Amino acid sequence: MSDDTAKFSPHETSVNYVMLSVLVRNGMSVGILGEVLGVERKALYGLLDRGEPLADNRVAERLADVYAALHDDTGGPLRFLLRMWERDLPGGSLKSHLMAKKIDQAAVAVAIDAMRPAAMQAFQRAENRLAREAGEKSPASLLTLHLEAYAGPAPRP
Repeated sequence: MSDDTAKFSPHETSVNYVMLSVLVRNGMSVGILGEVLGVERKALYGLLDRGEPLADNRVAERLADVYAALHDDTGGPLRFLLRMWERDLPGGSLKSHLMAKKIDQAAVAVAIDAMRPAAMQAFQRAENRLAREAGEKSPASLLTLHLEAYAGPAPRP
């Protein structure tokens, strides 16, 4: 075992753990992930917290599909996109694409692109509200807001 992987527990190096933690860190709620994957939140927290395996391979395969569709969305904060995942769009809502039996990654990308301007406006409003509530914000506080919006909450300890 290399020095880099020696600091991680075995479940933290599993593919499912990595995919799940990246999605959660990028702003996808465990509740929405559970709904999309068809499992309870406690099963996902079991993987994140204790390394408990997912119920079956179909759930793991679906997690891989969701991860492939969403993990590299660097053009906007995923957390704000998911707040409007039920919004009606010409090709169908993001929710309808993610809940489909087979996830069409191209359709997910089109839905995200259609929602991106509204998500960025929501992000800007949140940033402005935070600045108003605190008066003069320090650059460090604004950086924290940006990091939270783009990275989402950290996995539970």
